[in-house]
Amino acid sequence: MFDIINKYSTNFQINPWYDHQVHGPYGPEEALIDAIQTSSFRLILASLRLFNHIKNWPKLYQLSKEKDCWQKVAALYDVAKLFLKVRTMPKRYENLKIEKKWVQLTQLKKINFPNIAQKWKVYIPFNQNDIREIQ
Repeated sequence: MFDIINKYSTNFQINPWYDHQVHGPYGPEEALIDAIQTSSFRLILASLRLFNHIKNWPKLYQLSKEKDCWQKVAALYDVAKLFLKVRTMPKRYENLKIEKKWVQLTQLKKINFPNIAQKWKVYIPFNQNDIREIQ
């Protein structure tokens, strides 16, 4: 996960703090889901660059539904779309049903980007200055 994030996020490097070993194929889709599962502010911020390298959206959707984090993935995509160059998400994934309860990405419960936060019911801890660091 750390290798893939550091490969695609060139000006915002992450120092691995644990040994993450994977056997078999591992791409940006899996790295994004694993980064969200860690709930680490810096790791999720660095993983926003992965949205430009996701080619298999059905695989990303399937993995995120297995880990129950599609709300978080979609909210991060919308935030990344505002500031970074990203590949377009297919239309069939944009208007899927979401849970009624609010979800946290990290331990911070800030509502930056209120339109995106309200649409996906996800507390987004990043502000514009944080995202400018990874540009």
